[in-house]
Amino acid sequence: MLLVLALAACSVTDVGWSAYNRGNTAAAEKLWQSLAEQGNPEAQEALGVLYGSGRKNLSDYEKAAFWCGKAAEQGKPHSQYLLGSLYRRGRGVPKDLVQAYMWYTVSSGQSHLLARVDRKRLAHELTPGQIAEAEQLARTFQPAHPQ
Repeated sequence: MLLVLALAACSVTDVGWSAYNRGNTAAAEKLWQSLAEQGNPEAQEALGVLYGSGRKNLSDYEKAAFWCGKAAEQGKPHSQYLLGSLYRRGRGVPKDLVQAYMWYTVSSGQSHLLARVDRKRLAHELTPGQIAEAEQLARTFQPAHPQ
């Protein structure tokens, strides 16, 4: 039964991406919203991308940070990277370079290439103490549902 529900959720998120790619963002948002509220990390990540995309009428960095945060906490490496980017720029969350470096580090640990690149770039903006703090936060991070 759980496998059937998981497959149904995956197919709905795929249908949402299909709608998104065709420019029907309202349909994508509607499809993902209920799944995201039920804790589906793929739908949470999709909403984070949707709200952080900068598309007119949908750009809402606070919602992007909220949904990316939910998915990041469940171990989604792309959401972890996106959340780090939001912290780095102060979009939807207060600018916090230590949090940005922490999320880039966590995402890098799951082989996310962009996180590795941005982590290296960000290191030049931080003190050794800030890097140590961020790395400690990354070491203690435990995803709710590892991917």
